[in-house]
Amino acid sequence: MKLEADSSNAKPVKKSFFARRPSLKLLLTLSMYSAILFIFFLFAVYFSIPGIVSRIVIPRLSNATEMDISYEFMSLSGDRVHISGMKIDLASKNFLSADSISFVLGKADGAIAPQLMDLKISGLQARLFIKNGKPVNPFSGMTKSDKPIAPQNSSPFSLPVVIDNCEIRNSSLILLASGTGGEITRIPFTVNARQTDGKGLFFEGKIRPFMQKISFCGEFNPSGSGSYLSFNCDQIDLSCFDHFAALKAKGLQIAGDLSANGNLDFSKKSLKLSARIDKPDIRWKNVRIGGAASLSNPAPIKLELSADENACEISFNRIRLLEPLPVFIRPGEKKSGIKIARDGRLSTLTGGLSVHIGNSKLRKNISGFHGYMPMDIDFKASLDSEMFWNFELAQRLLERDSTAVMLPDGTLLKPEKLNTRIRGEGRGNTGKVNFAIIGSASVSGASLNAEIPSFEYFGSASFGEKNAQFRSFAKLSDANMEMNGLKIGNLSLLLPLKWPDTESPLVRVKSKRYDMGFVAAQGMSFGKFKLGSIESQIYQDDGFAYIFAGAFRTPFKDAAIDFSGACKKGLNGFQGDFQMILPENSSDRTIRIRDMSEALDDIELKGLISGKGSLSFGAGRKSGNFDLSIKNASLSAPDKNAQMDGFQMDLAISDLFSFSSPPEQSIKFSKAKYGKLNFGDGSLVFQVESPKKYYIDVGDFSFCKGKLHMHSSRFQAGMGFKSVLYCDRLNLAEFINQFAAARASGEGNVNGRMPILIDKAGLQINDGFLYSTPGVGGKIAFSEAKTLTDYLAESKNQNIEIASEALKEFDYDWVKLRMQSVERDLSCKISMYGKPSHFLPFGFDENNGFFRDPDGSGVKLNGIQFDFNLLFPLQDLMQFNR
Repeated sequence: MKLEADSSNAKPVKKSFFARRPSLKLLLTLSMYSAILFIFFLFAVYFSIPGIVSRIVIPRLSNATEMDISYEFMSLSGDRVHISGMKIDLASKNFLSADSISFVLGKADGAIAPQLMDLKISGLQARLFIKNGKPVNPFSGMTKSDKPIAPQNSSPFSLPVVIDNCEIRNSSLILLASGTGGEITRIPFTVNARQTDGKGLFFEGKIRPFMQKISFCGEFNPSGSGSYLSFNCDQIDLSCFDHFAALKAKGLQIAGDLSANGNLDFSKKSLKLSARIDKPDIRWKNVRIGGAASLSNPAPIKLELSADENACEISFNRIRLLEPLPVFIRPGEKKSGIKIARDGRLSTLTGGLSVHIGNSKLRKNISGFHGYMPMDIDFKASLDSEMFWNFELAQRLLERDSTAVMLPDGTLLKPEKLNTRIRGEGRGNTGKVNFAIIGSASVSGASLNAEIPSFEYFGSASFGEKNAQFRSFAKLSDANMEMNGLKIGNLSLLLPLKWPDTESPLVRVKSKRYDMGFVAAQGMSFGKFKLGSIESQIYQDDGFAYIFAGAFRTPFKDAAIDFSGACKKGLNGFQGDFQMILPENSSDRTIRIRDMSEALDDIELKGLISGKGSLSFGAGRKSGNFDLSIKNASLSAPDKNAQMDGFQMDLAISDLFSFSSPPEQSIKFSKAKYGKLNFGDGSLVFQVESPKKYYIDVGDFSFCKGKLHMHSSRFQAGMGFKSVLYCDRLNLAEFINQFAAARASGEGNVNGRMPILIDKAGLQINDGFLYSTPGVGGKIAFSEAKTLTDYLAESKNQNIEIASEALKEFDYDWVKLRMQSVERDLSCKISMYGKPSHFLPFGFDENNGFFRDPDGSGVKLNGIQFDFNLLFPLQDLMQFNR
């Protein structure tokens, strides 16, 4: 049976929301699972990115840069990776370190390398060791096997990562002293970089060395196209760099304000640089460089450089070298600067400089003097790919009047003309260089004055793989010099300078090689004295010593001094040794003193004359000597009516530089005549103390059958000669005859002394006296007694006649003579007492007294005293008036 329920009265069953919407339930379930999976994915990414960085990015950087990279902590904040305490070691040196590094890691389109976006580096410190002013190679501490090997296919422009943008802040470059590790300086810098559309890297930043700001910017492309670097600085104080600069050049001091900008274009391979230094003052040892204006307001130094792949041009305005010489340098008038160019296989260098050497003090102190010696220097050189090279340098003194340079000792050097030319050619390190310097000059100073109408220095240098040779000559022509009173006229010199030189001097002399030098000078003089001429050959031995062989020709005929020796450069300057000889002559030599100077007397020496000596100098010492020997000579002076026969002299000059001799030099003669005075033999012992000062030890001369003795005295030119002549047993009759007072004969001597003075006025005798030996009389007979009695009285009377008869033969008991110069004459008072030795032809009566009685028996006088007042013409007798 089938039962059916009545559904009209039944309650309906209520379904759930998800049951009624099964699709929504499915969607919600999927969303919940998706959320859970996303959360798990986020956690996975959060914890895996540091792993990616540490396992992929850092190893790639380490392998690409050959560095050991380590860090202290790495975290992830959102999508940004933070790394702190990163260190990069290179060759066991803490090369780089950073306080923190943060970036967003991404993936660049089509790039295999990871992408670093918004890279920020803070507290970056780069350490660089400095040794002798140069950076130390970071790989210097690594052996060959320790150095990481870069991938074979890596490009030098490829980066291990792609950097979207980068900021480096609060960073510094630390310079350390190699060896000690001490910090030299710390240079802060900041850098901002971003990736360009051409997959390159644009960067800009600032670097602050010693708190001075330098801005830079640039772009780097892996392909090299469009890559450049530019920098700019304004008013940088260069004195801040003194300490760092002194590491490379000890003692370097630089001051001034630098403003510069430059651009290096890698794609076009070009460089442009413009720099300006205001108030420049650069010093190093004895060199000082400044601006061209005054010291108080120096002009700036401007420099411009423009270079590309084929050429480089450098130009500047003007540079002033203050020490050691005042020199101004600027580009030549015809050349704008220096240019280096390359055309295919050939590289060339051309340019010109204008150099001015001068002293501002000269302009102030010398009227009409410019104070500068300007010259132009032009140069050019070339080198091809086969290493063939040649060059040429030419310098010329600008045509300008009164150009001069003052040397440190105050000597003024004035070049009148100066031209230089240097040429060279060769291949590699083998070639030859020829040079020549030609000019004229004048020198004026306290100790040296010279006129050099022509001088040359020329030669050549050739060099090869294993040897080199240098040959040159210094040449002077017709020069005139004056040094401390010594004048040298018509000086010609050809001085060789060669290296190396191994030929023996004998081979060179015998072969008369073309490269032998010489020196010749005419008209040598000292004051008013002619010294003669000199001629010598010069050749150089293998030890850089100069060998001389020549002759010094004195102004006297047949009196040439041969000399030979050597001179070389030592540690303390030049040193030399020379030998001199005046050969012994077989026949008489004749020397006329007047040939040396017209101001000298006409004195002639004729006899056997010889001498020898030596000269040496060097290492602060100088010495020289000369021994002169004169034998069997005659010495005459016609103007003085003087003659000396049997003249002998031995003179040893022990020091030629002071012209002095040891004591006890000697002169002897057999007889002499001076004016109307006659002498017998004589000798003189003396010493030369200087050219104008002589010391006479003792002198002995025969005179009037007796002796004249002269004791020690000193003679100095220009001050007169004063001495005392001691007279020993002079024959009275001869003495009177010498002075032409009368004609007398007889026996009897007198002794005494005569103080003499010889000066420009002639010979003077002051308070001289002679006397007979007490108790010893003598006999004298006057053949012209009447002439003598003229001095007894003004009038002639009978007593005068008696005196005249008595003096014809007179025995005196004593006699005295007193002498005193009166102007040009000699006043002589003679007192004599005695009696005639014969009966006088006179008689006597009371009315008339004595009267002449020729036929009488005569009278004999028992005693009579004569007093004569004589006046001898002494200067005429000595002929000093001539």
